[in-house]
Amino acid sequence: LYTSNFVFEKNAEADGAARTLPTNAVYLAVSGKGVLHTHALTHVLQPGNVFFTFAQIPFQLENVEGFQYMYISFDGGRSDELFSRFGIHPGRAVFDGHEGLFAFWQSAILKATPKNLDLISESVLLYTFSELSPPENSEEQNLFNTILKHIDDHYTDSNLNLSIVAQQLGYNSKYISRIFKTRMGITFSAYLTNVRIQ
Repeated sequence: LYTSNFVFEKNAEADGAARTLPTNAVYLAVSGKGVLHTHALTHVLQPGNVFFTFAQIPFQLENVEGFQYMYISFDGGRSDELFSRFGIHPGRAVFDGHEGLFAFWQSAILKATPKNLDLISESVLLYTFSELSPPENSEEQNLFNTILKHIDDHYTDSNLNLSIVAQQLGYNSKYISRIFKTRMGITFSAYLTNVRIQ
């Protein structure tokens, strides 16, 4: 696990052009109001939201009203382990109620120097993960994770659709559709189309 940036963004652009980063990033919304747009979700951001963007996946951060946030860019093999452990993915990328992290992040960013930036930002990153709630370890959650992995592994197959995935996994397509819509917030076909476009 390594970190590359620890930034306090006080002047976010109002239009927030779409962008793609080479690394993952964790953000803490500090003040104002913003909106996170991705292929999987649109979420209004408020102070206390912890949210994630993912390497090579386009996103847009819109400044609605005085939106300020801090963020840490990170990557490395442990990133995938932490995402899996806490059930973090493009459809579950925003976590509410973390106002308690403000003082810690602000204190850390004030103490950061070129000599200790890697240690401070990594410790803030890991502490922030530790404050998140892991998802329930249920059959539905495991099935949802399997569906996401199946899409990621086979999205280039032009024949891939909900019925085929349901058949390959041994479930009813209506059941798969319901789980996917409930957990991702969009339909299976809309998600698959977005992944293919990306």
